[in-house]
Amino acid sequence: MESLGVTSKLGAGAAYNTFLLIGAVLGLAFIDRLTRRTFLIGTFFLGAALLAALVAFADTSPVVAVVIFALFALVLAAAVNLEYVYPPELFPTDLRASGVGIAVAASRIGSAASTFLLPIVVAQYSVDVALIACVVVLAIGGLICFVWAPETGTEALGEVTEEVQKESDEHTHL
Repeated sequence: MESLGVTSKLGAGAAYNTFLLIGAVLGLAFIDRLTRRTFLIGTFFLGAALLAALVAFADTSPVVAVVIFALFALVLAAAVNLEYVYPPELFPTDLRASGVGIAVAASRIGSAASTFLLPIVVAQYSVDVALIACVVVLAIGGLICFVWAPETGTEALGEVTEEVQKESDEHTHL
């Protein structure tokens, strides 16, 4: 926040945390109203757009920076709801625990790496460079999901696992 010119850290932190809470609740409300794939891809690209807006408009005013960052927090918190719903739907029953475990472990490694690297990048380069790196990561994630993320939310869990198992069996026999 300091790097973005925000002087009221308490106010900015309160706004950020409030929007995290609102985002979590909105995520729960939308998780069954949107398809899983749409929700996933949408949050990647919306998050990237908000961080790009933060880079473009943060110098305008600290209030603008806090509002954009709070909106990003809302999208981020909404997207976290997918973490508990989408990965279990991607794996057949016999591989579900291992698949979800690997997905969660990968997300924790990414979180740890970004938490470690963010202050280093900000100190060595600037907050804009760090934010642009985040925009690039989110955009790449959105593109990868656009190309490869399957839709699972419109089907019953049993149907999804049967389809995934058939695909797995087909690849095994090849």
